[in-house]
Amino acid sequence: RKIMFVNLPGDCTIRIYTEAGDLVRTIEHGGDATLPSGDEFWDQITDFNQEVVSGIYVAVIDSDQGTDVVKFVIVK
Repeated sequence: RKIMFVNLPGDCTIRIYTEAGDLVRTIEHGGDATLPSGDEFWDQITDFNQEVVSGIYVAVIDSDQGTDVVKFVIVK
């Protein structure tokens, strides 16, 4: 159970929120040898080491190139 963010800038921060606006997870992405293509995986675990539930989530991706917002749904 992983979600993959693709075509990310070399260095960026991914913040994942619930539909209500609660911060679920913060991921610091930096281009490295293991994922040279600009991809990042999220194992659907929160910053508090809990598994997320079904629902609508929003990912905010901040980098020096700007900010992107992505909405997605998790169905379990």
